[in-house]
Amino acid sequence: MGALAVRQWIASRSWYPRIDEYSRTRVRACCAELVQILAAYTAGQPAQAQDLAKARHVGEVLGREVAGCGLTPADSAEVFLHFKRHVTEALAVPLRDAPRQVRIMREADAFLGEVLRAVMEAYRKAAGPEAGLPAAR
Repeated sequence: MGALAVRQWIASRSWYPRIDEYSRTRVRACCAELVQILAAYTAGQPAQAQDLAKARHVGEVLGREVAGCGLTPADSAEVFLHFKRHVTEALAVPLRDAPRQVRIMREADAFLGEVLRAVMEAYRKAAGPEAGLPAAR
């Protein structure tokens, strides 16, 4: 799925017209930065902890941004999972070194799981109690 298909999918969501261009640009920049960090993270042997820390920070920025846009937690998760699927499909291109590909896919999955956790935690903090979200345990 190319960038155009991703943008068309996002534009088809019911909440999309409520998002201003500034916020759209910031979210796109966060996603592009996550792809760059993920590339560095999966290139390391082993994966680099500083890359994961950078990704968590970008996830926090992304969480605050989507909360500020008025997306619900379900909307935010849907968009993130769509992004994750796009990344997974890109990584699933057959390689000659299957063990390396499996390692990369596992690392990418763990990486994106950590980012999603950071997104949702930052969302919870930014949305506050008025969003009806429980406090972190």
